[in-house]
Amino acid sequence: MFYSRPDLPQLGLDLAEVDGGLGRPSQYRGRTADGRAVRLGYDRGRLSVAIEDGPAGLGRELISVQIGPRFNGDMLLEQICDLTGITLRGEKPRLSEEIRREAAERNWVLDWSGKTTYWVGDLNVTEAGGRSLARELAATFPDLRILEVYWDYSGEEGKRRYLPRRTISQCERAALFGFGVDEVKLARLLTREHVTLAELDEVFAYSLDFQFEWEVPALAAPAERLAAHHGRAVDLPEMRLGGSLETQFATDDPRGRPIWTACWASCTVASRPGSRMSTSPPARRAPSLAARGAAPTSATGAPPRRTASSASAGMPAAATSATAPAARRSDSRLTLSYSKT
Repeated sequence: MFYSRPDLPQLGLDLAEVDGGLGRPSQYRGRTADGRAVRLGYDRGRLSVAIEDGPAGLGRELISVQIGPRFNGDMLLEQICDLTGITLRGEKPRLSEEIRREAAERNWVLDWSGKTTYWVGDLNVTEAGGRSLARELAATFPDLRILEVYWDYSGEEGKRRYLPRRTISQCERAALFGFGVDEVKLARLLTREHVTLAELDEVFAYSLDFQFEWEVPALAAPAERLAAHHGRAVDLPEMRLGGSLETQFATDDPRGRPIWTACWASCTVASRPGSRMSTSPPARRAPSLAARGAAPTSATGAPPRRTASSASAGMPAAATSATAPAARRSDSRLTLSYSKT
């Protein structure tokens, strides 16, 4: 589904004070000059603003609308104020692109200025389906590159690095498909100890983030124990394996939608019967947000630790094609999905 700046009612509220913070969900509480309590929130893609003037603190909703992806909960206060026409002590809060990008390094903060259009969607996919998708994309875009994001937590702060891969099967839970590569900038990126999203944006004309969770190692052991207990083979129900595809492009980029259309055609071919890829929503989302920029977290909230593969896979030789996208805009990355919502 596409997401960009929505056209929302302008509330004209002026807050004398406000506190809260970015998160999942992002929650802020404020008070108007005449003493009315105001609650602002963004959770699972839904933006809400309410006046808490009812009995027992119950609020009166002024806005409650789905504007973003259903797993997105990161929105800055300045963005909420900008979208809903709220001022702070008579002034409209200003948000620079530099500050937004800084916040996006660690959180899934989207650009709600209207300059960027996103496509985000969820799917069920097995490793065979992922390989099929990669083959179809490579056939459509001969200069395709596959990178695996790797978070290094050996120091005080996590460092984002990218590792070149020949196949999707060499990636763990998250991969980035890049089209229209700048070879010089890519070579430089692969040597960096930490890569910012702004630097990544300069390498490819467009990129497609693919997150997946098709390995279910916990199933084998229970099946073996049950088989030993009952003295016969036991088949456990197949789990619904989760995944997502995301991309984005500059709203005024005339190539954005045509490129997405070509990618969608590849997705349609990859999702044919036999590829083990489904367009229905997954039972759970692949937990890693690494390819989007946020540091991945485990179920307990701590970042997972893993070591980089000791075998560094080489990259395919450069190829050119008339279908390959031209040089990109600095704010241009695209978002697409299997889910037809």
